[in-house]
Amino acid sequence: MKYIVSNKVANVIARLNRDWKAWLRTRGKDAFVLSLPQSARLFDVGCGNDSPRRVKNLRADIWYIGLDVQDYEQRSGPLKLDSAISGSLAQPKP
Repeated sequence: MKYIVSNKVANVIARLNRDWKAWLRTRGKDAFVLSLPQSARLFDVGCGNDSPRRVKNLRADIWYIGLDVQDYEQRSGPLKLDSAISGSLAQPKP
Protein backbone atom coordinates (compact mmCIF):
# COMPACT_ATOMS: atom_id res chain seq x y z
CA MET A 1 0.00 0.00 0.00
CA LYS A 2 1.37 3.40 -0.95
CA TYR A 3 0.56 6.53 0.99
CA ILE A 4 0.48 10.05 -0.37
CA VAL A 5 2.15 12.40 2.08
CA SER A 6 2.39 16.16 1.74
CA ASN A 7 5.83 17.80 1.70
CA LYS A 8 5.11 19.41 5.07
CA VAL A 9 4.32 16.06 6.71
CA ALA A 10 7.30 14.43 5.01
CA ASN A 11 9.59 17.18 6.38
CA VAL A 12 8.23 16.71 9.90
CA ILE A 13 8.76 12.95 9.68
CA ALA A 14 12.32 13.43 8.39
CA ARG A 15 13.09 15.87 11.22
CA LEU A 16 11.69 13.52 13.88
CA ASN A 17 13.70 10.65 12.43
CA ARG A 18 16.89 12.76 12.47
CA ASP A 19 16.24 14.01 16.02
CA TRP A 20 15.50 10.49 17.27
CA LYS A 21 18.77 9.18 15.83
CA ALA A 22 20.70 12.07 17.38
CA TRP A 23 19.10 11.36 20.76
CA LEU A 24 20.05 7.69 20.52
CA ARG A 25 23.67 8.58 19.67
CA THR A 26 23.94 10.60 22.89
CA ARG A 27 23.10 7.42 24.80
CA GLY A 28 24.84 4.91 22.55
CA LYS A 29 28.06 2.94 22.60
CA ASP A 30 30.31 5.90 21.75
CA ALA A 31 28.85 7.94 24.61
CA PHE A 32 29.36 4.98 26.95
CA VAL A 33 33.00 4.55 25.89
CA LEU A 34 33.68 8.27 26.29
CA SER A 35 32.17 8.22 29.79
CA LEU A 36 34.52 5.49 31.09
CA PRO A 37 37.25 6.51 33.55
CA GLN A 38 40.89 6.87 32.49
CA SER A 39 42.55 3.50 31.66
CA ALA A 40 39.29 1.58 32.11
CA ARG A 41 39.01 -2.10 31.21
CA LEU A 42 36.37 -3.03 28.65
CA PHE A 43 35.21 -6.58 27.89
CA ASP A 44 33.15 -6.49 24.68
CA VAL A 45 31.12 -9.63 23.98
CA GLY A 46 30.03 -9.69 20.34
CA CYS A 47 32.69 -7.26 19.15
CA GLY A 48 32.05 -7.51 15.39
CA ASN A 49 31.31 -4.61 13.06
CA ASP A 50 34.74 -3.04 13.61
CA SER A 51 33.99 -2.37 17.27
CA PRO A 52 37.61 -2.80 18.49
CA ARG A 53 38.88 -0.17 16.06
CA ARG A 54 36.06 2.21 16.93
CA VAL A 55 36.69 1.93 20.68
CA LYS A 56 40.46 2.33 20.33
CA ASN A 57 40.03 5.33 18.03
CA LEU A 58 37.78 7.00 20.61
CA ARG A 59 39.91 6.11 23.64
CA ALA A 60 43.36 4.61 23.10
CA ASP A 61 43.89 4.43 26.89
CA ILE A 62 41.18 1.78 27.39
CA TRP A 63 42.32 -1.79 27.96
CA TYR A 64 40.13 -3.66 25.47
CA ILE A 65 39.25 -7.35 25.23
CA GLY A 66 36.90 -8.44 22.46
CA LEU A 67 35.12 -11.80 22.31
CA ASP A 68 33.24 -13.07 19.28
CA VAL A 69 32.50 -16.37 17.58
CA GLN A 70 34.15 -15.23 14.36
CA ASP A 71 36.13 -12.38 12.86
CA TYR A 72 33.01 -10.48 11.68
CA GLU A 73 33.07 -7.26 9.65
CA GLN A 74 36.50 -6.13 10.86
CA ARG A 75 38.42 -3.73 8.66
CA SER A 76 41.90 -4.76 7.68
CA GLY A 77 44.90 -2.79 8.74
CA PRO A 78 47.13 -2.49 11.76
CA LEU A 79 45.48 -1.89 15.10
CA LYS A 80 47.00 -2.51 18.51
CA LEU A 81 44.47 -4.50 20.53
CA ASP A 82 45.06 -5.63 24.07
CA SER A 83 43.39 -8.98 23.45
CA ALA A 84 41.13 -10.53 20.83
CA ILE A 85 39.42 -13.90 21.15
CA SER A 86 37.44 -15.63 18.43
CA GLY A 87 36.30 -19.15 17.81
CA SER A 88 33.36 -21.49 17.67
CA LEU A 89 31.24 -22.11 20.73
CA ALA A 90 29.67 -25.19 19.14
CA GLN A 91 30.22 -28.61 20.69
CA PRO A 92 32.72 -30.72 18.74
CA LYS A 93 31.26 -33.69 16.89
CA PRO A 94 32.16 -37.10 18.41
